[in-house]
Amino acid sequence: LTWEYGAQIRATFQPYFAYCIIKLLETFHCYDPFLTATVLRLISAVLGWMGSFLVSIVGLHYIENAWLRKFFIIMSSVFAPLIFVHVHFSSEGWSGSLAFTGMAVAMLLIQKKDRETKAGTIALFLLSGFLMGLSYICRFQSVIVVFAFMLWLLFIAKLSFKNLSWISLGIMAAIRLEERRVGKECRS
Repeated sequence: LTWEYGAQIRATFQPYFAYCIIKLLETFHCYDPFLTATVLRLISAVLGWMGSFLVSIVGLHYIENAWLRKFFIIMSSVFAPLIFVHVHFSSEGWSGSLAFTGMAVAMLLIQKKDRETKAGTIALFLLSGFLMGLSYICRFQSVIVVFAFMLWLLFIAKLSFKNLSWISLGIMAAIRLEERRVGKECRS
């Protein structure tokens, strides 16, 4: 078992999300455990597919050979292990999908020529950070991936401190929202 099990510090973001889906289904009088599992798996699959899709778009920028580009698209779309990982409602799957989606959004902004701090760009950098923050909330070990990506943004991509601070603010906002939600539940 992972170290969180013994320390009893498992994140509650996903159980809370599942609880909200169950309450939503109960509101429409169509609660069924199998339907709930199907809905959660569909949401997980869409989240995973979106992460794979965005990473593919980012990766195409770096591949010049037309045959390799086609091969890359096919492999990233139908690579069997990813399909099985994406449909499971697990903290590992969600953490990876959210982290890669957030990283892909940031890298798409880096690839743009005019990436100076316009309102839309700031919002996308915040979204990128927020997604990476949710990744951390789902699985604490993803902090290693997010930290390494932030170092890459700083030293390799040479992203400005202003834009890095927008991403960091997004990460802190996600963590703070989760802290407030958990604190509110503990008080009640």
